[in-house]
Amino acid sequence: MQGFSSSDAFMPDTDAPRSRLWRDWMVDTVRLAEEPSHPYDDGAIVRALVPGTAKQRVAARNLALAHRLGLPAAGQRWLRGLRMGGWVLALLAVISGVLAARATVGGDSPVNLFLALTGLLGLQGVTLVLWVVSLMPGVRLGSVPLRLMLRAGQWWEGRGNTLPGGEPAATLLPRAALGMVQRARLLPALGGLASHVWWWLAMSATLLTLLALFATERYAFTWATTLLSPDVFLRFTQGLGTLPAALGFPLPDANLVARTVAGHTLTAGEQALWSQWLLGCLVVYGWLPRLLAGLACVAWLWVRRGAIEPDWSATDMAVQCARLGDTRAAPQVIDPDPGDSAPARVVSATPMSENDTHRRTMAVGLELADDIPWPPPDLDETVGNAGNIIDRAQRNAVLARLRELAPEAVWIAVDGRQTPDRGTLATLRELAERAATARVRIYVDAQPGHASVAGERREKSRHDRQTAETARVAAWRRRLNELGLGAVITVVTLGTAPPARAHPADAAASPARGEP
Repeated sequence: MQGFSSSDAFMPDTDAPRSRLWRDWMVDTVRLAEEPSHPYDDGAIVRALVPGTAKQRVAARNLALAHRLGLPAAGQRWLRGLRMGGWVLALLAVISGVLAARATVGGDSPVNLFLALTGLLGLQGVTLVLWVVSLMPGVRLGSVPLRLMLRAGQWWEGRGNTLPGGEPAATLLPRAALGMVQRARLLPALGGLASHVWWWLAMSATLLTLLALFATERYAFTWATTLLSPDVFLRFTQGLGTLPAALGFPLPDANLVARTVAGHTLTAGEQALWSQWLLGCLVVYGWLPRLLAGLACVAWLWVRRGAIEPDWSATDMAVQCARLGDTRAAPQVIDPDPGDSAPARVVSATPMSENDTHRRTMAVGLELADDIPWPPPDLDETVGNAGNIIDRAQRNAVLARLRELAPEAVWIAVDGRQTPDRGTLATLRELAERAATARVRIYVDAQPGHASVAGERREKSRHDRQTAETARVAAWRRRLNELGLGAVITVVTLGTAPPARAHPADAAASPARGEP
């Protein structure tokens, strides 16, 4: 495990936001930081956790680790970079809108209405259609403004701290944020919001620039064509002008369209009518759709904001949930249903007595098989029996009991014939954290020795069993070393007589037979 000293204090960053989304972001970033290596040393943090559900305790644990890693400050720097990138993009949108307006009506020649419309509405209309297509299932289209803002935030934070795992916080913070948004299926809404805001700002700058130019300078408008008939422009004008006319913008009649196509000289009032028609089309087909789409994305994000949360389905988070457990009172079965099936094996802790409160050493079995005696025959009278943990309810009960007794030492027995999976190791580590010292006893199979087998064959079988046992114990030793328990391991061979009335706390000093 990667280490923090137990003296490190959990000092909240008072400048950090306290919203649920912020806390979930820090929790998921810690999960990503622990993925490539091993969980961080969190003994002091776990002991200070208050009772609650498994998710609440894991979230509190990850938040404390986030503060130790400096993630809140790194997250603030990343957000500052994100905001900086947003302001830069907003400035670029305004500049782009102004330049587009100047390029459309600039020069001494009359303004071609068709080219003006396609130039100002063409690209933004294509991007709007692409966003609508991205809402379809199975289609993924990224948002350029969102990507640029994320890159800006990552660049700004890139000079910050590097986590103990070796990966910079600038990489993990956006990964965690985007992962949470993707799992909530809100990436189209977030990317769309960035895109709509950018185009809305650009179109607003274009409209304001055109309005200023039309109010202070004289412009002539024309429909120019060599192949098309005037009827095409009439239908085009009437079709596009219907919606703007509903909002109060003027709609040119057929006579004005024909005279414009023919190149006749128009009066100042007729030129003003064309400028108003152009502005109306830009408002209805450019500015207004982006505004409505942006508001729809805001509403989408607001309604679905509760779905943004850490990845609780990830393996590491599941292990932490199993390890910290639900410390609330578990429901008890008052009247079990007497079925026809054979009675199930129930192994529980012995009832707590007055003497238990004075015992400073407790013994715990962890998923021991039926052929492993529990409690062990060599259990000293001064050692309390916390029980053999078989299921989650028993695990929570034992952890609560150890928390109440606060023993000086805990003695944990495991089945060395089983694979040391992550869930078992997480429970073992939590048991070890309930006492000042912890010792582990590993039970392994007895050595083969059948008299009916020939000597050479018996020797080969014995060698194979010893090799397999050595590999199993080596795996346990390796994983226990990662938990910091490598120096307190005892290996006991099943079927051998343990030392009479041996005290479990002395087991590590004199290993039983079968230790490799």
